[in-house]
Amino acid sequence: VELSAPDNAPAIAPANVAVADDYEPEIINYWQVPEKMREGLPDLRISVLVYAELPENRFVLMNGERLREGEELSNGLLLEEIQRDRAVFNYRNYRFYLKS
Repeated sequence: VELSAPDNAPAIAPANVAVADDYEPEIINYWQVPEKMREGLPDLRISVLVYAELPENRFVLMNGERLREGEELSNGLLLEEIQRDRAVFNYRNYRFYLKS
C-alpha cells in the first residue's frame, strides 16, 4: 500500500525558513509535573524569596540553603529564575514554579 499526501496538504517549509531551536518548555505549576518526576526531587519549601530589579540581588532560602538564579539545588534541579512571587526551576526539561 502506498500512501501519499492529499492534494491540499501544506508544502514542506523552504530551506531558508528558520526553525526555532531555542524552544523552551512552558512553565507549569509544580503539581503539574508528573508524579514519577516529583518523586525524584528533594522536598521543596521556599522559606524566603527576595526579588530585586537586579538579578544578582535575588535569592531564595530553600531547605535552609541560600540559592541564586542559575544555581543547582541537587541532581540537575536548577533554580532558573526568581520572579516577584515565585521561583522557576528546571528539572529534566520540565520548567515549573513554586510560589513563595
